[in-house]
Amino acid sequence: MDAEDLEIELITVPTVKNAADEAIRKKAEEMAISNREIPIFIFASGDGYFARTVVKLITTFRKKVVLMPYCKDGTHHLYRKINEANNQFTITFLRPYFFKSG
Repeated sequence: MDAEDLEIELITVPTVKNAADEAIRKKAEEMAISNREIPIFIFASGDGYFARTVVKLITTFRKKVVLMPYCKDGTHHLYRKINEANNQFTITFLRPYFFKSG
């Protein structure tokens, strides 16, 4: 099974700082506008780069957002602030397996 079988669109970007993040941010916003039937967006990011996009998705487009941050404390402080400020929306935090304690 490959990405196409799973209906995952691969994005190719130049090797410039934040180029991949910027391409993903733009694609998420485009998809929120053009594909209203998509209810949930998932981001695996620990640096807070998608914070503005997360706010836009939950407030403007009324989407659910799942964050899988890979920073040591489990959630970037910007994402925690967004979650606290927008408690009427759904932001789910998933802790990656490789941060499992014990």
